[in-house]
Amino acid sequence: MKRKALSLLELVVVCGASMVLCAILLPLRPAPPPPTCLRNLKMIGLAAMVYFADYDEVLPPSATPPGAGAPPADHVAAITWDELLLPYLRGSPASLHCSCDPRRLPARTYAANAWVMGTGFCHPGWLRGRARRPLPGDRIPDPAATILFAERWDRDPRRVLGRADYHFTWDNPRQYNADHFGGGYVAFADGHAQWLTYQQTVSPRNRWRP
Repeated sequence: MKRKALSLLELVVVCGASMVLCAILLPLRPAPPPPTCLRNLKMIGLAAMVYFADYDEVLPPSATPPGAGAPPADHVAAITWDELLLPYLRGSPASLHCSCDPRRLPARTYAANAWVMGTGFCHPGWLRGRARRPLPGDRIPDPAATILFAERWDRDPRRVLGRADYHFTWDNPRQYNADHFGGGYVAFADGHAQWLTYQQTVSPRNRWRP
């Protein structure tokens, strides 16, 4: 006997039931983190690579006193890495801010890793302590596994550059910026960027220290 084809209503019912079953049986997966930070950190990482090539394989310092030959000093005006990279970002500071950053601070969303790029505590116009030079390229044996930039400290409201792993790599992981589904975005010394949890930045190896 010839079977009767399914009616449109029956097809709709079958499809609806299938969707309900899939929603029940398949584990819930969070939506992917917003892409703004990933795109920004890719641009910042690539800008640092171009700077590296332009300046005889030297990375931009995290902060430096203005003026050639200026003596190291404490609490002086500082030129910071983002100002040095701005020409490589088409002069637009938009790449320095994540649209998901709830703090809306005037400086930037991102911080440099001072283990690689030198001075820790500083922001535009202020430098605490003596400026230190960034590591030369031959002191970074694995660029693809060494973090250059990360999202700013989650719990620090100041306009700091900061050492990106200060106070969380060793003893306080709650400082790690985990605004994006329990993790944050980082840019590496080879120019690529990716999303990592705090644990992934320190295990199985510490990616903050070359």
